[in-house]
Amino acid sequence: MILAGSGAGVLARSVARRLGLRSSPVRVERFPDGELLVRLPSRLPREVALFQSFHAPVQERIVEAIFAAAAARAAGARRIDLVAPYFPYLRQDRAFRAGEGVSHRATARLFSAWFDGVVIVEPHLHRTPTLDELFAVPARAVSAAPVIAAWLRRLGRHVLVVGPDQESVRWARAAAALAGCETRILSKRRLSPSRVRVEVSGLPDLAGRDVVLVDDILSTGRTLVEAAKGLRARGARTVRAAAVHGLFAPGALAALRRARVPVVCTNTVPGPAARLDVAPLLAAVLGQQ
Repeated sequence: MILAGSGAGVLARSVARRLGLRSSPVRVERFPDGELLVRLPSRLPREVALFQSFHAPVQERIVEAIFAAAAARAAGARRIDLVAPYFPYLRQDRAFRAGEGVSHRATARLFSAWFDGVVIVEPHLHRTPTLDELFAVPARAVSAAPVIAAWLRRLGRHVLVVGPDQESVRWARAAAALAGCETRILSKRRLSPSRVRVEVSGLPDLAGRDVVLVDDILSTGRTLVEAAKGLRARGARTVRAAAVHGLFAPGALAALRRARVPVVCTNTVPGPAARLDVAPLLAAVLGQQ
């Protein structure tokens, strides 16, 4: 049975239909003081998968998932897998200043205590090679490259795929390789919390080329906007963007529109740009278990 958390209800129901499984929503009520109450069916099968995407409000969705796991055990579930289309707190993978908490290990420990297995779409890992180094339970990463590559193929093989910074290498190259597109990677220097500089001088002349910026997480959009300016200065005819997780901080989508950068994302996070469906990928993974 699939339990549909508040952050991934549509995706959970889509996967359940593909697999011929029952689905049930995780019902969340709020007390006047802000505390959450989670309700599930009173009886559950021995194996359940809880779908939860941890976009804003992140902390509330974490609490919801933990409470849902506890309620599922009480209702008869003996195996509970977490399916997280978007999983949070993986970017802080070391203490950059004394006293900082390393969130990716702390978060992994928390979920390992409540779930028997974890499936995450495109975890944002850098210095930690695999999820198995973080979680104490079996953990599987699912690549969204096939759905982005399918979209790129519709644009044509002439498209140049560009990673906006060094952190985007994995995602840009994986999608481009499947689509049969050429790839380039830019470099970025952060000038302040709100300003970045993207270096495009190493690129060839882009006169008449159609360019797609590919990354895993789209939050403020500042890097993509600056990259688009540089790419157009090099002659790019069009600049589009594709991302796995469209988190979209306030004003981000409007900034991309002003910069004339159309953007598409997968539906790991619901939103107006979430037009690339990862349900077939997740159904295939769950169907193998």
